[in-house]
Amino acid sequence: MNRRVHVGPQLKVVGETGDGVALEGELRLRPGQTIDLVLGGRSDVEAVVRSATVLSWAVVQLGTDGTIYRGLCRWQ
Repeated sequence: MNRRVHVGPQLKVVGETGDGVALEGELRLRPGQTIDLVLGGRSDVEAVVRSATVLSWAVVQLGTDGTIYRGLCRWQ
């Protein structure tokens, strides 16, 4: 089963193409992992869920508020 990842306070979309999506946030994802990305909607019924494979994931900021990661995912 794929990990379900919600776009929201802990993770945001910073870019999107027909092939994939760039994400940034507090969540730590593993390259090679397939995730179910939950986009929009106030409930799982209203949300759009798309599967993607994590291509890259790296630390982009360290600070007192925590670690921020950024990476690219390819749509399945």
